Amino acid sequence: GAKYQQEKISDRLHEWNYNDSAGFSIPSQRDTLNPQIILNDVVISRTSLSSSRISGYLQNVWQISDTNQFILTTGIRANYWDLNEQLVISPRISLSYKPEWKNHVTFRLAGGYYYQPPFYRELRDQEGKIHTDLKAQQSIHIVGGSDYTFLAFGREFKLTSEIYYKILKNLIPYKIDNLRIRYLPEYSSTGYARGADLRLFG
Repeated sequence: GAKYQQEKISDRLHEWNYNDSAGFSIPSQRDTLNPQIILNDVVISRTSLSSSRISGYLQNVWQISDTNQFILTTGIRANYWDLNEQLVISPRISLSYKPEWKNHVTFRLAGGYYYQPPFYRELRDQEGKIHTDLKAQQSIHIVGGSDYTFLAFGREFKLTSEIYYKILKNLIPYKIDNLRIRYLPEYSSTGYARGADLRLFG
């Protein structure tokens, strides 16, 4: 598969703060000819941004054994953004095993690279400046899991369990300002995620 997309963004930002302890917006300088109100944290910017993204992927499933016991899925995904001129390539691999002694159980082991290219909101800092050199966030996934199919209440159910560990790099930090998320593209961070998932389908 392949995809091409073009993005055109026009942004006008006009933010300011005015705090008056008395609860009234009155001129802070009592000049009758030229009254003035002093504002705080004024941000005014106007941005027009045009960019293109090209992405594509390849995937293939390999049946290793004749009895369908081992199935190997391999794939690769690529993404290029002409704004930051970054090409990211994400290989992935997954191996599933269905033992002969239990036809209703499948075990899986998977891993791969994942990239999340930024969008416009991640590029804009709190002063309205656009950081066009911001690179994609990166994650390395390692996942082990199993699927168990069984009958209950006259119907088929599937129980899926997974444990995972993710190494996170080049994260774009943010802070929550009341109801808004304010990204901080001038900084970068690292992290990790680990845990277990249990899901029941029926």
